[in-house]
Amino acid sequence: MRLAPGSKVGPYEVLASLGTGGMSEVYRAKDSRLQREVALKVVGERLTGDASFLARLEQEARLAGSLNHPNIVAVHDVGSYEGAPYIVTELLQGETLRERMSRGRVSIAQALDWGIQIAEGLAAAHQRGIVHRDLKPENVFLTRSGHVKILDFGIAKAAPTVSEPRGLLEPTLSPAGYETQTGAVLGTPGYMSPEQVRGEAVDARSDLFAAGTILHELLSGRRSFPGSVVESGHAILHDDPDPLPEGVPPAIARVVQRCLAKDPEQRFQSARDLAFALDALRGPTGPTPVLEGARGRRRWLGPALALLGLALLGGAMVSLLFQRAPPPPRVQMLTFRRGSVLGARFAPDGKTVHYSAAWNGATPQVYSTSLDSPESRPLGFGDAQLLAVSSSGELALSLRPRQILFDGSRGMLARVSSMGGVPRELTPNAEYADWSPDGTQLAVARVEGGRSRLEFPLGRVIFEGRGWVSHPRISPDGKRVAFVHHPRPADTAGLLMVTDASGGAEAWSPDFDELLGIAWEPDGKSLLITGSLRGSLDFLWRARRGREPELVYAAPGNLLLADLDRDGRALVIQTDWRQEIEVVTPDRKQQSLEWLDWGLLSAISRDGSKVLMAENGKGALGSSILMLRDIAQPSPVRLGEGFPIALSPDGRWAVTRDQGQVNPNLMLIPTGPGEPRRLPPSGLAWIERGAFFPDGQRLAFVAAKTQGGPTGLFVQDLKTGDTRAASPEGASDAVLVSSDGERLAATGPDGTVTAYTLDGKEAFRVEAWGSNYRVAGWLDDGSLLAFQPFELPSRLERYDPRTRSVSLVRMLGAIDPAGVAGIIRVRITPDGRTIAFQHRRMSAVLTVVDWGGRTP
Repeated sequence: MRLAPGSKVGPYEVLASLGTGGMSEVYRAKDSRLQREVALKVVGERLTGDASFLARLEQEARLAGSLNHPNIVAVHDVGSYEGAPYIVTELLQGETLRERMSRGRVSIAQALDWGIQIAEGLAAAHQRGIVHRDLKPENVFLTRSGHVKILDFGIAKAAPTVSEPRGLLEPTLSPAGYETQTGAVLGTPGYMSPEQVRGEAVDARSDLFAAGTILHELLSGRRSFPGSVVESGHAILHDDPDPLPEGVPPAIARVVQRCLAKDPEQRFQSARDLAFALDALRGPTGPTPVLEGARGRRRWLGPALALLGLALLGGAMVSLLFQRAPPPPRVQMLTFRRGSVLGARFAPDGKTVHYSAAWNGATPQVYSTSLDSPESRPLGFGDAQLLAVSSSGELALSLRPRQILFDGSRGMLARVSSMGGVPRELTPNAEYADWSPDGTQLAVARVEGGRSRLEFPLGRVIFEGRGWVSHPRISPDGKRVAFVHHPRPADTAGLLMVTDASGGAEAWSPDFDELLGIAWEPDGKSLLITGSLRGSLDFLWRARRGREPELVYAAPGNLLLADLDRDGRALVIQTDWRQEIEVVTPDRKQQSLEWLDWGLLSAISRDGSKVLMAENGKGALGSSILMLRDIAQPSPVRLGEGFPIALSPDGRWAVTRDQGQVNPNLMLIPTGPGEPRRLPPSGLAWIERGAFFPDGQRLAFVAAKTQGGPTGLFVQDLKTGDTRAASPEGASDAVLVSSDGERLAATGPDGTVTAYTLDGKEAFRVEAWGSNYRVAGWLDDGSLLAFQPFELPSRLERYDPRTRSVSLVRMLGAIDPAGVAGIIRVRITPDGRTIAFQHRRMSAVLTVVDWGGRTP
């Protein structure tokens, strides 16, 4: 099927053809909904009746769409056009690795960098149980910005160990002579592992063999196992590739040889191990030589390295190519109590540290300590959190703070001398702040009218956008403000932004999975930041304009950068964040449903006996594990993977969303015997929490029509798929359905708990709660329950719409309050007798990381 420019395929307008494979055509297209250009892959007519091929195409979309990693091409959408299936992916600008290799040699540094990115992309896929099985230079794309993207999961398998019959494969979009062969064992000649050639079961280590062939080809300039199908297969089984050029350091050659081991047990056992090994070899070097071909002349560096290697013990790293690793930094603990550390800054004298902490479940206070003493003393400001310390020693505080998310709080911004006194209040709803170098002005991240904004100086808005803003830091020259922009509400994923007084903001980093904590380095040209990139823990990175982040310091746990002094010493909070679920039963007993490290409460059954939940933290290894927990049992029942949306009234079905954020699929997952069922597409770009109607035939949920667009309430008929809006734009947080199925309740656009009729009209709003409460349950008697989020203890209150009265139900608190940042979600049975709630807990230690006067 050939499509002319201007043709419409669903919401996509064809702009131009990008290429033709043996079985599909790829176009550059424009998404009319999000106004972005995409790649549109449409299957040829002769294959629309091939059930096996269509099944593999669907698998490619499903597997690749379930992955979210910067080194894997993103799948946005799938559909059908006049009977022909299509896949929509991100549009890549650049070239394939095959095209780049055809132009000649690359440097060792470049080969290592591409190899690391390939390994990190594979690690993300393997972590989800997906083996690529056709990795080759044609399926590796190099973007113009230097990123590697792994393409074509058409023959990938969602299983840790798989065995495949022989079958037909789709040729890839690649130069003649390098297509995936048809009628052969799955894979491409020259890049298959020995176990693939023999038609045996393969696992993730097969991809590592293919990665080794690519590395070998990059470093040598020639294919590792050339020849016909038979010749290359025989060589893979019995021969070693030609030796790498003499200019390749032995340590790198050993890594490649280990990847190419015939026995999978002798290879690296994970892609993550391969990435670490390559990254260790990418240490500081002088100018990196460009490689000659396998028969190139010996360079002067080869014999020099060989002679020097003889002089080093045990064949240690060669100093001409790899400098001796610097000594590790000295780490000094400053706090020793149980609880959370919520901010810290160096005092101007360089020896004193001010910090705020909440110890043993108490409210946060501001403390002071010295690098020469383990003792801390409270500064006497009561319920307060430290935001910043000026060059003159003046403190910026958040008074009566309410914990919002992780290390942030919202309170009254005030200034006061570190020597004591009465704080002078400045402005409400402040969350983060920083002093200018001369100590006269403040940059403040605060909320106004429900929107997060950055002000500098105070009162002058220089940035405002969707999501929220955190951690403003003013540059040493006082002319720029760096901050973190989190595009999605209640999500710590974000990117580093830098703006000037005119408001011209630009990104200085890629999107981090989590980004919290930044500080300018003394030269004002770079910042140190802490965050999670490509599935890592929260490490310390260096960010410079126009460059990829550089890993500076890693530890066994998560790190949060609080401050950096002129000598390069860093105040780092070593954190252990957990999200826990507790339940209060009708007999008023309270118990924990803690399982892994990041429990996500979704719903409670009508009788209060079971809780629908998920675990999607570090313990879930990059996935979201869907579970049903019987509160009388010691462990949950695992239902599969996905983000929980709702539990049916009879408790027999759970609605889940797949892990892709764009155009998500909703599934009905049985909680007992039965088969999963895919729900009709809603046409919405983003779906969050939901609730069933009492009839079990309709579903209400919080969603958005466009990615990043305003949220609202929607109702979907589960049989027909008919979906319609049921609130004004801006309704958010969570949705409840009344017992008669006639009304919905959520947080309204102004932050007030509001009930709506099904046609989107306001039924009532609870003015008494203001913007400080979130919905928790709708009782059979018509009463609406709500709680104070991010408070501990939290007030759980009842609103009677008949009398318009509000009354206290109970105070909710954790069994162990130490480090708990506040309650963030509550679900209650319709009879009001069983309560489930979710809270976050932070265990933290404040440390000084000292690199001994050198640059970190």
